[in-house]
Amino acid sequence: MRGFDFRRLNDKTTIAINKSLLVLPKAKLLWWSDERFFRQHLEEIKKHKAAYKATAYINCYREKNPEWVSSYSFSNSGMKGYDERPGYLCHGNNSGYAALHLAIKLGAKKIILLGYDFKFDAQKNSHWHDGHVDELGRSMWHGEDTLTKNMLPNFQHLQVPALRHRVIIINSNPDSNLDVWPRQSIEELL
Repeated sequence: MRGFDFRRLNDKTTIAINKSLLVLPKAKLLWWSDERFFRQHLEEIKKHKAAYKATAYINCYREKNPEWVSSYSFSNSGMKGYDERPGYLCHGNNSGYAALHLAIKLGAKKIILLGYDFKFDAQKNSHWHDGHVDELGRSMWHGEDTLTKNMLPNFQHLQVPALRHRVIIINSNPDSNLDVWPRQSIEELL
């Protein structure tokens, strides 16, 4: 996604996951999964014009930030699978999985995955942006095992629910390590 012109998505219904909120000003929905991201990006989240802002664990945010009320909250119902119950999502050990679960739950019929490659570039970066930092500002580097053992295997648990809900999912990265769904280049898809 480095170098991609995100303005090309302005007329699409998009979910901005984590730092994508910085490059998708017209995203319809923002999603983040953890409190650390919320605390670090609270001002950007508040200012974003998305119609919907959603996360898990929102109750702890409200206690610490009583002014924060414009968000939908989902309870974590485990790492793997698909939870049909309203208000519950499985997280898959990453925000991309949780957002995909949410998109299916919201009734999307065609989902195009952008940036779901689960690989490192030549400089050993795992994100299209500068990555994430912890509370002390230290870089949070994802190791190979994090991607290949803790995240990737979980996506297979969304295959059957997607089929059951008649959702078409396409991975727009032809070189992705995520091989659960068919791939097609973003150029062809747009």
